[in-house]
Amino acid sequence: MLHGADVSQASMYGRGPGIGRAEVVNGGAGPVSFRDGTTSAVLAFTVVDSRSVAIDILADPDRLAQLELAGIG
Repeated sequence: MLHGADVSQASMYGRGPGIGRAEVVNGGAGPVSFRDGTTSAVLAFTVVDSRSVAIDILADPDRLAQLELAGIG
């Protein structure tokens, strides 16, 4: 279950207004933001014992273009 702000309404990653949605990222839920129909950033959380211990942010356009994302719900 995701908690917190609706990613579709959030100003994602300090880049101004965008569209976001939850995706499967490294086997878990992670927010993905889009700008002009293109993926602009992906967050992946490392969870240990029900706690987030690391957050990885991918924003490299070349690497983002290679991702295959499977939306949640």
